[in-house]
Amino acid sequence: YSLRYIYWKKSFCKNHNEDCSSLLETVLTSKIKLIIPKKNMSIDHNNCTKILFLGDSFTDAPFFYDPQSQNKSYAEHFSQNFANEYSQCVYLYRLASGGTGSDQQYLKFFDNVKNIKPDIVVWQFYNNDYYENVKFALFKISKDTLVKRSTLTNTSFLTGYASQKLPYIFNTYLGRYLFYTLENKDVIRFWEIPLTDKQRLISYNKKKISLFLDQMDELSKTHIFDLYTTTAPLECNFIDR
Repeated sequence: YSLRYIYWKKSFCKNHNEDCSSLLETVLTSKIKLIIPKKNMSIDHNNCTKILFLGDSFTDAPFFYDPQSQNKSYAEHFSQNFANEYSQCVYLYRLASGGTGSDQQYLKFFDNVKNIKPDIVVWQFYNNDYYENVKFALFKISKDTLVKRSTLTNTSFLTGYASQKLPYIFNTYLGRYLFYTLENKDVIRFWEIPLTDKQRLISYNKKKISLFLDQMDELSKTHIFDLYTTTAPLECNFIDR
């Protein structure tokens, strides 16, 4: 939990310090993976395409970390197919944290795009974003623009930060009840719209996500990358063809 992002998953290096081998892994949430095309050819590792997957737990794919596993995440399938199709090695990056929503994902990417320098960005969405873009909003819509909000009025941040600093309180029954209540109820009117109003929820997200995509288009021109968006697949239902 932090004032900047409300909350975000620790970097790969913080979670797996013994396996950390790159400065970029101090920012990225997964280990950088080198994908080689299946064709027998020489590879220039200095000229690989850098593909960044941006999103939440569907992108993070936490159950696919085991290097001995034959299972592969969507990001790995995509990158392997890209490498095979274009006879091009790929550096696979992931910047993803479960339950974050578009606001936090956009801001985390905005803060780190200069260092990551991706060639391609694949931003993955899912229907849970509709709710998280309200509960964990870092921006508000004002006259067709996105304006940064303070996290100090977000009860999810306040309770999460307090639980980190005072874990002995939040491990009690009363503490867990308070955490659940403040995490799931708009106690101090932070949410711009009620989560139960589905029509307003859809309209709000159509507008907000469109504004984020406009911002990403501008970033793509400044930092020279191609932007693609997709609905995040459920990894357990993904079939490679």
